[in-house]
Amino acid sequence: MYKKILVATDGSNSAKEAYKHALSLAQLTGAEILLVHAALSPADIYGAASPCSIINYNLDFDAIAKETMDSTLGVCDAGGVSVKTIIADGKPARAIVQVAVKENVDLIIMGNHGHGPVSSVFLGSVSLRVIQKAPCPVTIISERPGISAEASISV
Repeated sequence: MYKKILVATDGSNSAKEAYKHALSLAQLTGAEILLVHAALSPADIYGAASPCSIINYNLDFDAIAKETMDSTLGVCDAGGVSVKTIIADGKPARAIVQVAVKENVDLIIMGNHGHGPVSSVFLGSVSLRVIQKAPCPVTIISERPGISAEASISV
């Protein structure tokens, strides 16, 4: 059923749980996992002409992205599952959907933070945007206390 499963990671606990869930599913189905991290540049964060973007160009965004990927990969052994890592440039929701389309994935699995008073009731903005634009079903893994560990949403 599943040949390619995209797992979006930002290094959070919910993203790591999403990765573990994807590994279990991939072991059952023989699917390949595409572990994707969307790396924002300083221009994405502050705007191209902002003094903050010039100052923060000294940060090693590639190293930060690699560290995020490594922390997710280190959560558990892949157990023979093929895992391909992709660092995508740009805003997270757009980058995740672009990779999903380009790689023709069958399922997206991602975590949801639920920060703030509104998002504690609704899905986070990145999760919601991915669900709205995804070319395939999306499974959201929640880390919020009192909420089911998994909420699956198909589009």
